[in-house]
Amino acid sequence: MVMMKRFLALLAGFLLLGVSCNKVDDAPLNIIGDWELSSVEFATRSAMVGNETVTIYLRFSQNGSFAMWQQKGAGRFQKYEGMWVLSGNVLSGIYSDGKEWSSEYLVETKDGHLTMRTYPDKKDTYIYETSTITDNKIKL
Repeated sequence: MVMMKRFLALLAGFLLLGVSCNKVDDAPLNIIGDWELSSVEFATRSAMVGNETVTIYLRFSQNGSFAMWQQKGAGRFQKYEGMWVLSGNVLSGIYSDGKEWSSEYLVETKDGHLTMRTYPDKKDTYIYETSTITDNKIKL
């Protein structure tokens, strides 16, 4: 009987651990500021467009707006704007033309890095570093 109680307690502990590892974290995150894409891990897409490197800068503002500057190769930056929402640690957004982002993102911040994983599949990971976005960097 004692062995059965210990087994059930151990089993319950493992089940709770499994549930807590898959739970969306409710701890508040601060993603406000400027970020530069520094690394990507794509399961389904290439980090290159043809033979061109993609450069991305992101700015999340306190009022829930965002701006993103994207450059392919040596071309000019394209600017995209819209609104973002952070619910727990799940980030979603909508562009100014009304289109939703292609995915929600599970986000975390640590040591000056913002990690964004597509949610819920977690197949693609984008890692940004803190940055200062200047006009010299994003010549439109």
